[in-house]
Amino acid sequence: RYVGVMATRKTPSEGRDTLTGGADTNIGLGLHVINGYVAMTDTPGLSGHDLSYMGAYEYQGDRWGGSAQRLVVQRNFNPEMGFLRRRDFQTSAGSFRFSPRPGRNNPRLKAFRKFSYSGSADRTTNNEGVLQSRSYSGSVSVDLMSGGAISGGVDRDLEGLDAPFQIAQGIRIPAGVYGFTSGRVSVSLPPSFRVRGNVSTTFGDFYNGTRQTLGYSGRVEITKQFTIEPTLSLNWVRLPVGDFTTHLLQSRVSYTFTPRQTVGTLIQYNSSARAISTNVRYRWEYIPGSDLFV
Repeated sequence: RYVGVMATRKTPSEGRDTLTGGADTNIGLGLHVINGYVAMTDTPGLSGHDLSYMGAYEYQGDRWGGSAQRLVVQRNFNPEMGFLRRRDFQTSAGSFRFSPRPGRNNPRLKAFRKFSYSGSADRTTNNEGVLQSRSYSGSVSVDLMSGGAISGGVDRDLEGLDAPFQIAQGIRIPAGVYGFTSGRVSVSLPPSFRVRGNVSTTFGDFYNGTRQTLGYSGRVEITKQFTIEPTLSLNWVRLPVGDFTTHLLQSRVSYTFTPRQTVGTLIQYNSSARAISTNVRYRWEYIPGSDLFV
C-alpha cells in the first residue's frame, strides 16, 4: 500500500510558470486491489478543464477475476514536464475472468492445469461525449501441466479517425469510422524445451482491408553460458488504398563468462525503415553490489 504526491514547475525563457500537482495511491486488500490518481495543471492562457484522474478496481482470485477502470483527461490538462499519448478524452473499461481447474481424479484431463475464459470491453470518447474508439474482446486459454499454454480469441474494434494518417510509406488511411473483427491464436512452448517462447498469429479485418501477422518471441539455450533471444514480427496488410508488408527481426545474444561477467548484443532489422541497428554491452560486477558497464 502506498500514497504518493508529486509537484513540478516549468519556467520557460519568457518566464511564465506552468505548474503540475497530483497524488496517487495503490491499496491491496487481500485479493482486492484499488488504485488511482488525481492531477491538475495550471498553464498561463488556459483556464479550467485542467484535471486528469483515474480510478480502478481489480479482483485477483484464482477461480474468478475482474476489473473496472475509469480514466479522464480534460482538454486543458497540460503536464509540460510529463507525457500525454492523447488529450481531451475519457475511457471506461471492464473485464472478467473465469478460470476453473480440472479435477485431479479425471484421467481425461490430467494434462491440463487450468482453463480460462475471459472477456473485456472499453469505450473512449472525447469530453463532449463523441465516440472515438470502442473494443470488445473474448478469449479462451488452456494452461498445460508441462508449463505450456494455448490461447485464442476474437476482437471487435471500432476506430474513428478525425483526419487521414499515414500508416506506411505512400499509403494514407482516409478519415472516417472503421469497424473490424479479428482473431488471434498463440502457443507458449514449455520452459523445459531447449527452444521455448511464444508463437502467435492474428488475422481478420483492418480499416476496410485485411491484416495477417505472425510472431515469435522466445529464448534458445545453446549452452548454459550462451543464449539467443530472437523476436520475429511479420505483417501483411491489404487495404483499398494500397498493400504493404512490414517485418521486424530482432535478436539478443548473451554470453556469461562468470556469474559476475556477461556480454550481450542486440541486433534489429526494421523493413519499414530499411535499417539495421545494433549495440553491445559488457557488464562486470567487480565487487558485490557494484557494477561496471561498457
